[in-house]
Amino acid sequence: MCIIIDANKLGDFLNPRHQESEPIRQWLKRKGKLIYSTSGKFAKEIGRGNREKLKRHWQKGEADLVSHKEFIAEEQAFKNCALVKPDDPHILALVQHTGTRLLYTEDLNLIKDFKNNKLIHKPRGKVYSRAKNADLLTDTACPKK
Repeated sequence: MCIIIDANKLGDFLNPRHQESEPIRQWLKRKGKLIYSTSGKFAKEIGRGNREKLKRHWQKGEADLVSHKEFIAEEQAFKNCALVKPDDPHILALVQHTGTRLLYTEDLNLIKDFKNNKLIHKPRGKVYSRAKNADLLTDTACPKK
């Protein structure tokens, strides 16, 4: 299984003392994958220091980096879609492009868009929001890019 972490939770995830993110960090060490992009709007949101920390996860084999160029067309389609809230078409495009259906976020508008099957097609997405959601971290294979 793969997970995408929204910028609003990335700082928590990258903080080794943040207990709500600990199940994700442990899962990545065993079998999970973090899907991310360091270009486009996401890069601006997370900052250079966090990009370097994400790179360490990639170097350990815990993350897959997706070039923004690969999903820019999907992002533009979400930007032009009246159903999408204006904040996160880049996240929805990454979700759609990779087939990832697990998201760590607190953004209620993004959650609503992510769970809207008119926007993100089956299988339905799931949202990790705290450590008690650790059961969402399964050994299901990551979708192919």
